Amino acid sequence: MHSVAFSGLFLYSTFQTMAKKNTKENNKEIIKENKPPSNLMQPNLAQRSEPQSVPIWLLLGLFVFAFALYANTLGHGYAFDDSIVIVENSFTKKGFAGIKDLATRDFFDGIYGDQNMALSGGRYRPLSLVMFAVEYEFFGANPAVGHFLNVFFFALTVVLFFVLTRRWLANLPNFAPSALVAATVAALLFAAQPIHTEVVANIKGRDEIMAMLMMLLSLLSLDKYLKNGAGLALIGALAAFFLSMLSKENSFAFAILLPILLPTFYPNRSAGKSTAIIIAFSGAAIAYFALRYAMVGGFGAHNPDIMENPFVNSDFSQKFGTIGLILLKYLQLSLLPLQFSSDYSFNQIPFVSLFHPLSILGWLIYAGIGAAGVWLVYRRNVYGFATWLFLLPLGPTTNIFFNIGAPMAERFLYLPTWGLCLAAGVAFVRFSKQKTLGQLIKSPWALPFFAIIAAYSFLTLKRNPDWKNNEILFAADVKTAPNSAKMQYYYGNTLLTKYLNNKTSPKAKEYLAQAEAAFTKSVQINPKFHTVIYNLGLVAWNQEDGAKAAKHLETVLAMQPTHISSTELLGKVYARFLGNTDKAQQLLETAINTYGRKTADNYSALGIVYAMKGEPQKGIELFKQALAITDSDPDIWQNYAQLCAQVGDKAAADKAMQRAAELRK
Repeated sequence: MHSVAFSGLFLYSTFQTMAKKNTKENNKEIIKENKPPSNLMQPNLAQRSEPQSVPIWLLLGLFVFAFALYANTLGHGYAFDDSIVIVENSFTKKGFAGIKDLATRDFFDGIYGDQNMALSGGRYRPLSLVMFAVEYEFFGANPAVGHFLNVFFFALTVVLFFVLTRRWLANLPNFAPSALVAATVAALLFAAQPIHTEVVANIKGRDEIMAMLMMLLSLLSLDKYLKNGAGLALIGALAAFFLSMLSKENSFAFAILLPILLPTFYPNRSAGKSTAIIIAFSGAAIAYFALRYAMVGGFGAHNPDIMENPFVNSDFSQKFGTIGLILLKYLQLSLLPLQFSSDYSFNQIPFVSLFHPLSILGWLIYAGIGAAGVWLVYRRNVYGFATWLFLLPLGPTTNIFFNIGAPMAERFLYLPTWGLCLAAGVAFVRFSKQKTLGQLIKSPWALPFFAIIAAYSFLTLKRNPDWKNNEILFAADVKTAPNSAKMQYYYGNTLLTKYLNNKTSPKAKEYLAQAEAAFTKSVQINPKFHTVIYNLGLVAWNQEDGAKAAKHLETVLAMQPTHISSTELLGKVYARFLGNTDKAQQLLETAINTYGRKTADNYSALGIVYAMKGEPQKGIELFKQALAITDSDPDIWQNYAQLCAQVGDKAAADKAMQRAAELRK
């Protein structure tokens, strides 16, 4: 924890020392040709001018543009990880009553309970979860509200991104007249960037949105404090920073970025005041990690499942070779995002060695970016800050330091692209020399720039409809990530669900066959994916193929002897199809008594087993237990009636049959 504060102070003192040694050096990154330095570094306070006032139409225009890009998601339903945070989250669905649990427990506890996914240190991101609980309290399961708020907060983020960027760049000498143009370019690029579709179009992406939104508010408050010394502004900055971390952990990177940010954009501040700010933000970061440790523990959990720990079976060369390849992929997605996927897990990105050409290229590029970032910070150049604004938030998501549960994800680029867009806005002004929006629109640079914005916008608008629901999303992404075992599993699940909800449809058997094909492909990719093997058993059950179902379920139990769902389903398979009542009794009683699966379905299934074994009275008692749990299942009432008739209780049998008939109407 203390390394955050130490790193910040060390970087600050180092860069301050470097800056003092270079106060007389020229800046090679200038806007005016053949002029002495330093437009993008070591600002000359005497030349500094206030930024141009921002026309209200520009702020409204940016908001409307960003909102319009995602307006076609407002009618979407729940999809993908929305099940984790809303649809199947027991705490979220309690509304206000669930806030305490959401604020004090692991991110995944609301869906997985105490048996979470065993990621390193779990997850502690209560801010977005609490927001979802409040929404659920007032609106229930209403995805339209969640989508509207995502789009609204994203559009607000774009506006604040513009405001902060303009303020920062206005502090650079001779750059104030161009700050408006650079900030507009950067904000438009960030808004249109297609890689952000996962974050905005998926309600669960609220954690990413709020992390950046709170961070922008924090830095805007810090800007106010640095310019007029308002103590409340500093308190607001720290509070917003803390909320940002409560939304997504990688926001803590800004505590490390401050020693670069302050001398770059606020060089006139005393070393003492800057040091105090760094200490304050580092303290907030330490407080967050202390709270996180108290709630979910440290970074030490280990998961042997490659589906949740992508590098668990890799050696050093494979792990870092593959990470190098992924880093290269991140650059490609940031600049040229042409294909998208909601999942990149095993084995969509196969392991490669550290000596693979693309891995070497990836590491060399990032090493070059890092080295350039150090040199540019040394020169107090805005590109240096932008470089580390890209690298530092990306770092915690790379699996280099700890397992994050996925080899890569498009949502991990949401915060890092802030740095890329900032650099692009500055570079655009640097090369185009356009100082006003009017000049920009009339210049030859307008065509290529707006062509990029149009292309990005088209890709965003095209990708958004894929996020309408799981069926559409997985049908699209199984084509772009066909070698992901999880993606095949997700796709198969949607088809199996479609079958279960439409058993009388003429296409029901087709859905079941397609689900089986997707599950089979998933298991071919990862033969140890026991969850999918169980689903194959479920498919065989619905195909009424007992031998095949038993084979799949026994395979699961060989891998996971305490797999509850396989235990109870295999018991039913032995009873219904294979006639092995002893094995069926053993498995069902284990499910009920050992694993606590006291469901109506299990009690009724065990009741049938006892009836098959010639013990109808025992079966009747079990059916009564089933009916005590639910009295609205006509099949249970009908089977109960048959048992009552078998023992000669005609009155009970007639009453049960009448109830079954009523329920079938």
